[in-house]
Amino acid sequence: MHPRSFLTVLSTLGFLTAGIDARRTRRRCSSVFPSSSALGPEGSSSTIIATPTSGFVTSTRLSSASSTSVVDSTSAVESTTAIVSTTSAVPSTTSTSSPSTTKPSFDPIYTPTNLQQLTFGQSLDITWGYDAAWAGKIDIKLIGGADSNTLVPLGTIVSGIENSLGKYTWTLDQDWIGSYALYGITITFEDGTTVQYSMPFKVSGGGSTTPTNPTNPPTFNPIYTPTNLQQLTYGQVIDITWGYDSFYAGQLEITLIGGSEQNLQFPLGVIATVDNSLGKYSWTINNNFVGAKNIYGLSVNLKGTNYQQYSMPFHISGGPQ
Repeated sequence: MHPRSFLTVLSTLGFLTAGIDARRTRRRCSSVFPSSSALGPEGSSSTIIATPTSGFVTSTRLSSASSTSVVDSTSAVESTTAIVSTTSAVPSTTSTSSPSTTKPSFDPIYTPTNLQQLTFGQSLDITWGYDAAWAGKIDIKLIGGADSNTLVPLGTIVSGIENSLGKYTWTLDQDWIGSYALYGITITFEDGTTVQYSMPFKVSGGGSTTPTNPTNPPTFNPIYTPTNLQQLTYGQVIDITWGYDSFYAGQLEITLIGGSEQNLQFPLGVIATVDNSLGKYSWTINNNFVGAKNIYGLSVNLKGTNYQQYSMPFHISGGPQ
């Protein structure tokens, strides 16, 4: 055989051997390098990167994908480890805001206006803003004093009207009008604790000629018993006692309050309404609103006024609640 022909045969055999090795390599690597169809369409949400190293592979983002899969292969092609980084690009649907549970302002008073001049005997529309969150009954009272810092309750203008009315026509003819430099209106919600105040105003004329001194009134009804953290029992009788001054003549409403702790007490029910001058009321603890509270107390209110006093906290064991 001619030497050149022999070289041609050897070259041809070498090319065929290289082709066979290449096919074997493709078959062996097909389990590691997926075909383009396995990667999904262009711009899909995940991309697989094959890195033929034996060390830890740091993920590399190739597109705007929301997650990247990184394959770390060892020197032996058959042994592979997948490390997946999942960084979501989907917007969070978790709401960071919650519906407001705050009540609107209670009954802002529009009239009378600031320093409005009224006359004894005239009629005035007392007007206020109303929101259905404050549906219920209200009391409207007159306060008066030497200045806006010394106003004290003088009397009730009207009691138990519907708050939704938004207006009450008041005739200024009460005998406790006429002796003070300034007056004001209070609106009290039926819970007895929510109060709104008007701007101060003036009234000329009136029936009262001998006003009491509103600047230094005596302490209202200090409650002596029950005592601090006194232990009572459902069914027993206890004397509720308080101090009295004739400045606070009138009817006294005694209410039981209770709750999980002293600062979280709320009205439970009225125990009795008595003449304030008695200074004492014997209470049989058998009301159906007694029981299941950690702490109790008493509140006393001079009816028709904003004067209120609270007892020390106490305990009651037993009861239907």
